[in-house]
Amino acid sequence: MPAPGCGAQTRRKVLTTLFDGVPSPQEETGAESSATPSRAAAAKQSLPAPTEHEPYRAKSCGECHVVAAANGLVAPKTEICLRCHDFKPDKKYLHPPFESGECLECHDPHSSRYPRLLRAAVEGVCGGCHDAETLAGVAAHKDTRGACTSCHDPHGSDKEHFLK
Repeated sequence: MPAPGCGAQTRRKVLTTLFDGVPSPQEETGAESSATPSRAAAAKQSLPAPTEHEPYRAKSCGECHVVAAANGLVAPKTEICLRCHDFKPDKKYLHPPFESGECLECHDPHSSRYPRLLRAAVEGVCGGCHDAETLAGVAAHKDTRGACTSCHDPHGSDKEHFLK
């Protein structure tokens, strides 16, 4: 039985306040509001099934959330992932979101259709902060066809520009 006040509407309100990309109720149930599939539904069909973060899959919400406190976190947002994940900032150059513990800027803590629980495809995640037009003017990016992570480590590197 859900905690008092944790109905579907309350849960959705909390999730959409904290996270971008929360699916609509129609997308969650697979229902569409019209006979024509939405753009989001069409894009979803081409993606693999979601991968779930183990505590989320196991319904171990208490690993990260203080359930009795309106889903507050058991640790500050910038420290929560380090309770289980051992990422050592041992590189000369650290990507600022990684260095500051902002894992949730790039990763979804519950589930994702993208590798490594990314919030979007690699280019979409990187493009959230890095301007594609500016990067296109960089000589090293003239003939790039692969993902940003083909050449760059998203967490850090001993080489400038987080090169691998």
